[in-house]
Amino acid sequence: MTALLGRASTEEKLNEPWSYKCGASLIHPQVVLTAAHCISDTKLYKIRAGEWDAQTENEIYPHQERNVKTIILHPEYNKKLLFHDYALLILDSPVKIEENVDIVCLPTKDEIIDNLVCYSNGWGKDNYGRESTRKDEALLRKVHVPIVDTDSCQASLRTTRLGTHFNLHESFICAGCLPDQDTCREDGGSPLVCPIRGKQNTYFQVGVVSWGIDCGGLPRPRVYANVAKVVDWIDKTMTNNGFETSTYKY
Repeated sequence: MTALLGRASTEEKLNEPWSYKCGASLIHPQVVLTAAHCISDTKLYKIRAGEWDAQTENEIYPHQERNVKTIILHPEYNKKLLFHDYALLILDSPVKIEENVDIVCLPTKDEIIDNLVCYSNGWGKDNYGRESTRKDEALLRKVHVPIVDTDSCQASLRTTRLGTHFNLHESFICAGCLPDQDTCREDGGSPLVCPIRGKQNTYFQVGVVSWGIDCGGLPRPRVYANVAKVVDWIDKTMTNNGFETSTYKY
């Protein structure tokens, strides 16, 4: 889990603060995966790996920051409808793998994730780094969310303002429906990870937080960009940029 930070100015002398934009995940010491909708008109981006409490640096393990050198959006990304909501960010130098910084596995394109109970992380855009009287608001959170099959997810979303003719695009998967266990808009780009069957304490990333309807309200599925759908694109992009794909294979 990494934080994606950004700012509009390229002038260091202006001392513009960095602001939290989205979550992201480390798939290689020099590459992170996030949602394409997280990339806007911001001029500069950097990632922070190994963060836990966004209000203090007085932690057991220090975080690491790296500037984003190259942004690669999925070629079929639809800004309006969020289809193919994927982006790869190449860092200016690799992070160091430590106790609090590691790489997530990615699924195969034929991965079966039915009936898995997974989880997602995030700080929430409104909580990251801001002053608060509550000590827990800036801490990295974890929510447990079961995978929801496409038909059930689509049926649930058709009861919302999306209407009865809404069709869930093939680049999405769904998870959620548990009370008080939800990701929100501010958690965009964060990974949805599931346990790898037969491997203890090992997880792969099946989704990227993309969108939802009225998060935190009535229990209904949250929509994630389906990582298995773009494993071939990720592999090709990594190879074209001179990076090994073995880092996220299991």
